[in-house]
Amino acid sequence: MSVFDGFQLDRVDLWDVTLPVRHGGRGPAVLLLHGRSSTHRIWQRVAPLLADGCTVVCPELPAGPSGRHETALNCMALMKSFGHDQFSIAGRDDGAHIALHLALAHPILVERLALLDTVAPEDEPARRRRLTCPTLVLWSADGLGHDPSASWQPWLEDVRWAETRGDQDTAAALRAFLGQAPGDTRPVS
Repeated sequence: MSVFDGFQLDRVDLWDVTLPVRHGGRGPAVLLLHGRSSTHRIWQRVAPLLADGCTVVCPELPAGPSGRHETALNCMALMKSFGHDQFSIAGRDDGAHIALHLALAHPILVERLALLDTVAPEDEPARRRRLTCPTLVLWSADGLGHDPSASWQPWLEDVRWAETRGDQDTAAALRAFLGQAPGDTRPVS
């Protein structure tokens, strides 16, 4: 499979930034956010596996001092520019924290949230609303290397978790969570 097979590359002008964005597929929308030390290319093998059941949007998030709040607002504007008033989000490491920020600030927009290879923020969740949308916490044996589900418990009400091994496994877990295929994500008891 080639890099982002079947995806289109566009440059989308938002308020104060222009984002390169790969997008493709059909079905309910899912926004894939990369982390601070990576680029949108981290999704190059996962995104095409999701695209036969989802409209997948992979922006290249700006490097530099932009805060999570500003980046979350840009992501919201990006999805609205593609005509998506509601969508799911999968974020990896810092991208997961941006996704969390967006889901907490605008819960009506975010249908499902997947948090990959990261632990919960150190903020006291009691000062903020708990997230009520269905959430999947994934960690990879070769990424984070340990189960972060305990750190997320105070933040999340409807949570599942799973360990993955590689892009195919990650895509399968995301597909199952997004309702594309049955999978092995376990609800927290």
